[in-house]
Amino acid sequence: MVECGVPARQPHLPVRWTTKPHASAAEHLQEALEKAWKDTHHGRILLCLTTKMEEELIGVQSTPLARVQKQNPDRTISAEGRFVHDQRVVNALGSKFDHPPALQPRHRQVGRLILWWQVRLPGVRVLLAKRDVESAYKIIGSEWRMSECSPQNYQPRNLAWKE
Repeated sequence: MVECGVPARQPHLPVRWTTKPHASAAEHLQEALEKAWKDTHHGRILLCLTTKMEEELIGVQSTPLARVQKQNPDRTISAEGRFVHDQRVVNALGSKFDHPPALQPRHRQVGRLILWWQVRLPGVRVLLAKRDVESAYKIIGSEWRMSECSPQNYQPRNLAWKE
């Protein structure tokens, strides 16, 4: 996995389909492109023009882009949104049993960890927090073929790029 990335675990289809973004994303397309540009700048995604690459893109299945409201730490609604892939069609092509579980620690494990730290550091207050890491799922290297499963189609008409 270190050399090749996380495997796709999806069947390869020798077709190309494109999709349009959901209305929630279409209303905020400028914000979506700004975030895509930021991810491209950090090397998290590959951004390319598809007009002259139709033959090379056979097997790529685009997924609709959607936008959901983002909450601030104090639970108020942020002006910034979170863009998500609508993977329902792509997920229907594979099996959930082909994917490894996304394990999280159980409550008893967290309790044991707190007790362990209390024994190691008596008199020190132990605080644990679950943190949100920006772009956490984007920093996991994935197999090249996995890029076929979640690309986006942007129609950048009438958009103004900020320098």
